[in-house]
Amino acid sequence: MNCASENKASGICRISSRAVSILAAAVIFVAAGFYLWLVYSYDPSRVHIIPPCIFHTVTGLYCPGCGSTRAMHALLHGDIVRALGFNLLAVVAMPFIAGAIILSFIRNFTSWHVPKLDLGSRFSLFVLVLIMVFWVTRNIPVYPFTLLAP
Repeated sequence: MNCASENKASGICRISSRAVSILAAAVIFVAAGFYLWLVYSYDPSRVHIIPPCIFHTVTGLYCPGCGSTRAMHALLHGDIVRALGFNLLAVVAMPFIAGAIILSFIRNFTSWHVPKLDLGSRFSLFVLVLIMVFWVTRNIPVYPFTLLAP
């Protein structure tokens, strides 16, 4: 161990916040890679390796995330139309979420100066309302809302 002289007596070493961030990023990267491999390799419509949605199991209603694993499987196999049928909101949101994650990694782990995008509380409220509206409308058993159900 390489501890500072004041911590040698106690045998405790402090880990820098940068080291913790790098370790967390590595764990997230490996977990995301494993998830993508799993979803690519096994069709969630046929093989139930990933647990089903608890909300749907208990209520019989679709949550905003229902169908997103199947949508990811379809996207990984290049079937965008099928992916949109499983979860329209997730498919539309995925590029923005991926972009935000990539920019965060670039900002935190490189010397590049990427400006931080501050969208404010109104944008957060808009996203929350959008998710709630999607949640409600995909559970209305009348055409055209039934198109939103997975």
